[in-house]
Amino acid sequence: MTLTHKKELRSKIRCKTSAMSDSRREYEAQAVVDLLCRYISTQEVKIMAMFYPMKDEINLLPLADFAFKEGVRVLMPRMEAGAESRMEFYDFSPEKISQGSWGVMEPVQGEPVGADEIDLMIVPGVAFTPKGERMGRGKGYYDRYLGREGCRAQTIGVCYAHQLIESLPVEAHDKRVDKVFCVKLEAK
Repeated sequence: MTLTHKKELRSKIRCKTSAMSDSRREYEAQAVVDLLCRYISTQEVKIMAMFYPMKDEINLLPLADFAFKEGVRVLMPRMEAGAESRMEFYDFSPEKISQGSWGVMEPVQGEPVGADEIDLMIVPGVAFTPKGERMGRGKGYYDRYLGREGCRAQTIGVCYAHQLIESLPVEAHDKRVDKVFCVKLEAK
């Protein structure tokens, strides 16, 4: 699949996401957060990396609240734009975030946590397959991070129902997630 086809697929999925009603968006997000909370409560998770949601992503902030109550250390990414295009994870505090390079809310201070310390990583994506293939926004931040030596985190992709599709174009550098959590909608 060419770069043009990937752009078209991203655009098509973003249009579907934009067309979602607020109530549908909230329903699906809450269902995914509930799944994640149940899952985390059955696992040995000391350090969890997640993301601050952009307007077209599942709102995971209630998951951070749950994790804090469970004694789980919560991390969020900070991305650097430019030639390096690096992403690191930092301790999350709702009071200590600001808008970063790509308009994403990010931690503003602290030291990065090593990739080998993270137990669980919740991963965003434009689309996923049931096998864990992932298509991101096209910058490669998560693919590079998950490919780091020592990265051992279990990975869970999260998405709205329409973002789970049967197949995606994958390349050698694309990293799969271990599981995908989304709402399975009933056929009408």
